[in-house]
Amino acid sequence: MTSHQTTRTSFQTLGRRSLVLLLASCVGLLAACTHDMRIKNIRDFDVTPTHAPRQNVAILPYVGDASDKALFVAAVEALRAHPSVAQVRTDWGWDRQEPGFVPDLVVQIDARAEYSGSIKNLPITFPGFIVFAHVWNGYVYTGDVKTKLTVFDPVTQSPMSEDELETRFEMRFTDSDRGFWAASGFLGGYGGPSLIAGLYAISYDDDATDPFLKEVRTPYGVYVAEKLMRPAVERAQTAPRS
Repeated sequence: MTSHQTTRTSFQTLGRRSLVLLLASCVGLLAACTHDMRIKNIRDFDVTPTHAPRQNVAILPYVGDASDKALFVAAVEALRAHPSVAQVRTDWGWDRQEPGFVPDLVVQIDARAEYSGSIKNLPITFPGFIVFAHVWNGYVYTGDVKTKLTVFDPVTQSPMSEDELETRFEMRFTDSDRGFWAASGFLGGYGGPSLIAGLYAISYDDDATDPFLKEVRTPYGVYVAEKLMRPAVERAQTAPRS
């Protein structure tokens, strides 16, 4: 092989390697087009805890779907920390007796979440990919959580109150998969791949659920705990003294 052929082969090899590196860099860059979970309206659920003589709370076993149990756990954790709560017992049963613990109220917490996407995700993807809208804005998703709170009289075992809280959380989130396909319009096809990705992005992304639950864990729990304890405290304050 002549020196000229050797040089040409070396340049070809270098060119292929450069192309591979360029493509890998492009893929890596596109995969990095993400937006961390943010709850746009999280401040709507700020509450000031009620301070009153503390009560013992017994919580009946969880009966909802496994996918929603994190919301139940968040409410229980917040009840434990609530300033108007003395002690909390979970998995309570009507025949259960425990020395040193007498419940002032028995509650059942049933939280159910429904998630949805948005038609807004289409223009965010196409033509929005040109300005990386899916990165700085994030895709639009919604988490509608309905929480049914039932408070029972610990003596008669009859419901004293039933309330259903509706909390609608407005999410902004883009994971690496959808971020990659949103930006794929830069790879060619006059942005066509991004248009297809935008049609798909209208639907809810299941990958948003875990980050959502982590983000709302504390504010949701505190909100539910306060909505549960405030009327309970008011009932205790207005109840006739024996």
